[in-house]
Amino acid sequence: MVAPSSDKELRALRRRCASAILAKIPPWLANLYLGGRGLGLRWRSGPASKPALSENEADGLSKVDGGGKEADAIANSDNDNSSDGSDEDVGQQQMLSEIEEGILDVFSDEYCNKHLVYSILELILVRLMPELAEKGVTELWEERLSL
Repeated sequence: MVAPSSDKELRALRRRCASAILAKIPPWLANLYLGGRGLGLRWRSGPASKPALSENEADGLSKVDGGGKEADAIANSDNDNSSDGSDEDVGQQQMLSEIEEGILDVFSDEYCNKHLVYSILELILVRLMPELAEKGVTELWEERLSL
């Protein structure tokens, strides 16, 4: 796995990740929290959110990365009912955009990622050596060397 080399590949990867997340969420829960009824993750009283990608852009982005059949099926769902399908497709695109901008944007922040990695390392070390939670490293060295 290689880091994306262009903005287009990065957008395609983010869309694929959002599609995979949406595939794991039950539909009723996704409609409740990610739907367009004002119950989304982000505060909606401010300026309007960025518009979702059009179908052509979403199709082009999903073709950049070939894997993820479940994610591609959600991102490019084609229904036989044109009236219901278009409403559902717009809803799907809106939910995908909500996941990309509301959830995945948090992990694009370098400062947040640094603290996340440090917290994970601290959790692992405290689980391996519980005495680190009570005392610092220097205190433990002094205690062990003085014996």
